[in-house]
Amino acid sequence: MNLQTMKVSMPSYMAEEFEQMEKITGPKTKKMRRYSLLSLFMLPMAVFNIVSLVFFSETMPVVPVLLFSAAGAVALALQKEVKVLLKEVQELMVTYMKERMDKAAEMNPIRLNRFKTELEENPNQSVKVFAEFLEAERKWGEE
Repeated sequence: MNLQTMKVSMPSYMAEEFEQMEKITGPKTKKMRRYSLLSLFMLPMAVFNIVSLVFFSETMPVVPVLLFSAAGAVALALQKEVKVLLKEVQELMVTYMKERMDKAAEMNPIRLNRFKTELEENPNQSVKVFAEFLEAERKWGEE
């Protein structure tokens, strides 16, 4: 589920926070998508062509096999870079969330520390934890 579909079902105060986060992570996410799409097309093409040249060709065409092998290696390198970028995006998101939580000075410090601890222990659930924090902050402000 992407952010656009999530925005439809979330309150406006949450949508604003996630938009701010998207502005910070946007460039890396865009780069990650490009690399992912490029490797998605390059790797199967390279594998298919190498297999067809090696097994279904009467002579061994060395140059095309080397070129397709290089394309496959580049595709694998791009996939590795996508994983690195994904980790960086997650770190940026967690950093933004922690900074945002630090700005919530009026909230109960014990509860605030619980949210921060959850973010550190389970970064894969960071969006859910942040949404819970925003909801708790809103309720705390109403009381």
